[in-house]
This record gives sequence, structure tokens and C-alpha cells, in this order.
Amino acid sequence: MKESIKTEKSILRFRLVQIRNWALMNLKQNRQMAIDLYKKLDDWIFVAQKAEMDSIEEMSMIVKDAVECETKI
Repeated sequence: MKESIKTEKSILRFRLVQIRNWALMNLKQNRQMAIDLYKKLDDWIFVAQKAEMDSIEEMSMIVKDAVECETKI
């Protein structure tokens, strides 16, 4: 009886370790996917900000030229 209980305990421990390892692997994969996503979002924000700043710079040049030449925009 004691041997069968020890066997069942060892099987249970093995299964628990397998579940733990599987869960840790999934957490690591999810973490890496989240990091990659945040890097892409950071790049997207940088590109969007640069596009906005370039368009503002272009518009300010047009307005500046119009003011200097005293013409309508």
C-alpha cells in the first residue's frame, strides 16, 4: 500500500513539474511577444511624430515665405 502511494506521489510530482514547465514556457513566450509588440509601437510612435514634425516644419516654411514676400498663402 505504501509503495503504491509513493508511486502515485511521484507521478503527481512529475505531472506538476510538467505543468509548471509548460506554464513558464508560455509566460516567457507571451513576455517576448509583448516586448516585440511594444518595440513596434514605439517605432510607430516615432515615425508618426517625425511625420508630424516634418509637416509642421514644411507649413512653417510656407507661412514664413508668404510673410516675407507679403503674399497670400
